[in-house]
Amino acid sequence: MFRSRLGLRARFLAFLAGLLAIAVLTTSLILSWTAQRSILEQTAADGILLANLLARSAEYADLITRDVEAELGRQMLVEATIAAHLVAIAERAKMSPAEVNRHLKAIADSTVLDEIWITDPSGFAVYRTQEDIAFTFSPDPAVQPQAHAFYPLLTGQSQSVVQDARVREVDTRVFKYAGVAGIDRPRIVQVGYEATFIEELRRRVGLTRLVDELVAGGHLVAIRVVDRNFLTIAFRAVPGGRDEGSLTNAERALVERAVREEGTVTTTGAGILTVAAPIFGTNNGVRAGVGATLVQLPTDHVLRVMQGQAWVAAGVATALVLLALAVSAVLARRVTGPVLRLTGAAAAVEAETCNPADLNDLARRDDELGELARVFQRMAEDVILRELRLREQLRELRVEIDEVRAAKQVAEITETDYFKDLRSKASALRERHRSAGS
Repeated sequence: MFRSRLGLRARFLAFLAGLLAIAVLTTSLILSWTAQRSILEQTAADGILLANLLARSAEYADLITRDVEAELGRQMLVEATIAAHLVAIAERAKMSPAEVNRHLKAIADSTVLDEIWITDPSGFAVYRTQEDIAFTFSPDPAVQPQAHAFYPLLTGQSQSVVQDARVREVDTRVFKYAGVAGIDRPRIVQVGYEATFIEELRRRVGLTRLVDELVAGGHLVAIRVVDRNFLTIAFRAVPGGRDEGSLTNAERALVERAVREEGTVTTTGAGILTVAAPIFGTNNGVRAGVGATLVQLPTDHVLRVMQGQAWVAAGVATALVLLALAVSAVLARRVTGPVLRLTGAAAAVEAETCNPADLNDLARRDDELGELARVFQRMAEDVILRELRLREQLRELRVEIDEVRAAKQVAEITETDYFKDLRSKASALRERHRSAGS
């Protein structure tokens, strides 16, 4: 009986605790999966937004530097035109080349203009701010890859030339030059700015600074910007990350797909979310791809969030299971207790020691257990009454059986010859006694 009671309560407690644990764990897993998907989707959305922003910023930065350089070129043409008029006036005034050079050098020293070169009809720079450099313009690009572009000013094929910043022939410095044809005679009038300010402008508003600052924020793994030939323009990775190198095959395929589809493309792997976005520019008013950005964001924080949620879920599950055990114990006492009392009462009926009145408190309940107790009481009373009647009938039956047995035994004795002989002798004696008395 003790094993039965223990088994019933144990099964009841295990059922409730297991049911609650399954519900809590299932809910936690669903919530964790949903949270993981949400975080990954948000990370992907952030990566797409960042890649698009970086692509637009790269396009905008390139546009700014080009606009500034174009505006500078127009301004340089103005300066070159003024220099052409001044040298024409100086020659009419019979000023010597040394005197003209002093004035040109004074202009260069007192302004941001770095150099002035003015030739004679043969292309030799007679007037120049760099007096220690004797320079003659040549039409051969093989001889002068940078300066030959200005030779058409001397021949009258062009009236003005603005050149992008590039390395010049006389040294390895990068200069931007603009020039016009002579006013009074064939000549080249050229002004130049050293391009460090353009490079500084690109650095300040261009990709390199933007990429450095974005990665330095600590929320990115790496950023790479490539041109249309997949050559790296700007790159920055977190300390301890990968070296600049070149694009991997997977990264190149991702960039090619982004450029081909003209939209952002994402992929995940090894705890990193990679987003590629194309960079577009305009060529004679036609929109064309000029490169792409590749942004890599970490996804390990998703794992940390999941681990945190798993620990929280485990703690909540443990607390709820313990609570379930406590509640189950109370419920077991309230639910299985009456059942065990009824089981004990049934055993007492079998042992003929049952007292239905012992279940009066249980029978007063207004639930199913109370109804069961009342039915059991009526059944037990009927069983007890039936048992009493059976015992009384059995006792009466035993008395009747004893009387019949006694009568039979007497009949068996009286029917014997011996008993008949004794009876005859007794009758004779009684006759003699009466005769003697008379």
